Amino acid sequence: MKIKITVSALILAVLVLFSSCTNKVSASFDVKGTEIKCGMEMSKLLDEFKDLKYDYSESISCEYNGLDKVYDFSDSGFVIYTYPENDKDYVLEIAVTSKDITQKDGKLKIGMSKADIEALYGTDYENEGELMVYSLDDGLTLNFLVIDNALEEYSLSAAQ
Repeated sequence: MKIKITVSALILAVLVLFSSCTNKVSASFDVKGTEIKCGMEMSKLLDEFKDLKYDYSESISCEYNGLDKVYDFSDSGFVIYTYPENDKDYVLEIAVTSKDITQKDGKLKIGMSKADIEALYGTDYENEGELMVYSLDDGLTLNFLVIDNALEEYSLSAAQ
């Protein structure tokens, strides 16, 4: 009898361990069928999104040698922030504001509640005002701006 209980407990522990791996946070976003990761070259994304209208702005970088650039695809519901390095621009952050762009097989979407976000990603995050900040590997953060218990924007960022 003791052996059955011990084996059952061991099997249950293994199942719990592997089920916790299914909530692993992806370090990329899918936007209109294109995977976007922090650190990828922006010129490749501009080729992918050549048919989309965007507003462009730039400013002298405080952290890097060159210009920080912002590509605001507001009509499509996302913004890409870049940093310069070796005469190229790389993705620093991608922010999503459109209900039409979803993640995690459609489960993550604008308008969802804080409890829904916690159900998808857990409760291991820092509160910074109305921002829920999940720390990921490689210094990345997954950020959720929740106002009046509704997700207004989410972003993946390499910014420190």
